[in-house]
Amino acid sequence: MIEWQFKGVPFFQDPDEALERFKARVPMSRELNALAFSELVIESEISFAYRDGPEYHDETRKIAALKAEQARQGRPPRGTRIVREGDVIYEQGEFGTSFFTIVNGSVTLLSTPGANP
Repeated sequence: MIEWQFKGVPFFQDPDEALERFKARVPMSRELNALAFSELVIESEISFAYRDGPEYHDETRKIAALKAEQARQGRPPRGTRIVREGDVIYEQGEFGTSFFTIVNGSVTLLSTPGANP
């Protein structure tokens, strides 16, 4: 299941290497033992942004096919969430219980003047 989580990440190695890379880059994860961190990754949604173009469309198709195969096997769908660079992933004022950790790259936060924080 961990392998499926990282399928859309271009720098993906084997699952153990991917877990080590994430654990090294996410300070809070250093406090978790290997089993707890693995469970956190399995239950998480890992997203990766691609510029709009052939690579984005190829990865989107690849993840859709992976999730379809998992569904045929009766497994819960797992896989990297592919977004386009610039897509909104969270709206100001939207209720949620998620937290976001940036492992590689950057995110732009925009606020609408006069909107409720």
